[in-house]
Amino acid sequence: MESAIYLPEPEIDERGKFPPDADQLVKEWMTMVTGDFNRKEYEKEINEVLFLKRHQGKQLEDYVNLLIDNIAFSIESEKRMLDLVEKILSEERALYFRELTQEMDRLREKLKGTTKPLAEELRETYRKEYETRSTRKNTAEREYARHYIAQNLLRDAIKVICNQSSLLRKLRKYAPKDIRNVFGYYLNVISTNLSKEIELHERTPLLF
Repeated sequence: MESAIYLPEPEIDERGKFPPDADQLVKEWMTMVTGDFNRKEYEKEINEVLFLKRHQGKQLEDYVNLLIDNIAFSIESEKRMLDLVEKILSEERALYFRELTQEMDRLREKLKGTTKPLAEELRETYRKEYETRSTRKNTAEREYARHYIAQNLLRDAIKVICNQSSLLRKLRKYAPKDIRNVFGYYLNVISTNLSKEIELHERTPLLF
């Protein structure tokens, strides 16, 4: 288990007049989510995935494009999962993680084939903002790592509120949209910070 993760104060416009005690509640939720975060395990998993993806393209640009496709899918997937968080907080039903896992999988399945426009937009952004192929590659790898972590944390967060009925009851006292916004903020900050701690290995020669 890694050391505790520092949660900064929110600095987002959407927060509005979000009650401080609710903000603290979301922090407690995220502390539960990240409590068992194992950096070495994530580092191993992410590097293994990147290693496999490097061998799916003959050129560096093929590899970067594949990562961008995955990043676009992840962005949309995270939006749908945050929608799900808001939805389950607005309901009074009991939560069962197995059922919600199936629902998350269905959401991801529906996304297949729909994220090409976003991927094209991201490719154009990468070409404009990053001059060299090497910079585009490094940026795409780091972004892939961030979204890999974010999606896992999202699943873990949903699992926590399935298992912690008292936390769920407390969260449901506040507007689901407010909880979603602040939760989304912390998710972004934490996944960004954790991805920076991941060492990405170059295990193949740069023959691109």
